[in-house]
Order: sequence, then structure tokens, then C-alpha cells
Amino acid sequence: MNCSPGLALDLQLADCLRRQEDGARFQAQRNSPFNNAIGALEGAVIEQEQPLPADVTCVAEYFSRKGFYALNVQAICDADYKFRWMVCKSPGSAHDSSAFTCTALGQARHRADEPPTFSLIQRGHCIRRRSCPR
Repeated sequence: MNCSPGLALDLQLADCLRRQEDGARFQAQRNSPFNNAIGALEGAVIEQEQPLPADVTCVAEYFSRKGFYALNVQAICDADYKFRWMVCKSPGSAHDSSAFTCTALGQARHRADEPPTFSLIQRGHCIRRRSCPR
């Protein structure tokens, strides 16, 4: 599923103008009190058939708190409700915060060697014009 070209979503975090436009649109269209938001992150469980023991390490991990077998999907939508980022690789029993931490985006937030984009996001300066390199 993650290898599908149709799911090649990109937040374009390195594009400062894009972040500014996304942030301004998100705040204006949603009347958001947060002036640095470029999207909304949400986790959801997607029901699936019981996985086979030959296909997964632990079948029980896919049984969600909601009482069915599932995958935990993490997704970010922009102000226009368009998916900009999505990962579906955690089992249904995973908490949303754990599922996000297992993603490349979730791990990148904690690496000191990442580009300045991530430190800007962590500090909440991601859409201000003065934060962008010229």
C-alpha cells in the first residue's frame, strides 16, 4: 500500500513559501487560533481481516482496542481537506503517538542532524516570513 504511486504524498516542508501559503490558508479557512499550523494530523484504525501468522510477527498486535483487527493509519490533511501525508504501517493496537513516532516524519523531529526545517517546525516558526532563508 505504501509503495503505491497514488500515495506519493509530500508535505513539501523544505519549501518555505509553500509552508507560508499552507499556514495562512489553514488559519483563514478554519478560523484556527494556531497561527503556525500547516495541517492537521490524525490517527485512525482501518479494519482489516485477521492477518495470517505467516504474514506478521504477532497477530495479536493487529487486534485494536475497538474490538477488531486493524491497521493504524497516520495522516495529515491541509486546509482544503486534501491528504498531504499518510503512513499505514503500524498494527491496530498501536497508540497514535507510537504509530506517528515510528514514521520517518515522526523520527525526523527528534534527530539533531536534520535540516533546519524541522527545528523551525518544533519551535513553531515554520510559516513566518522572517524564518525563511533568503
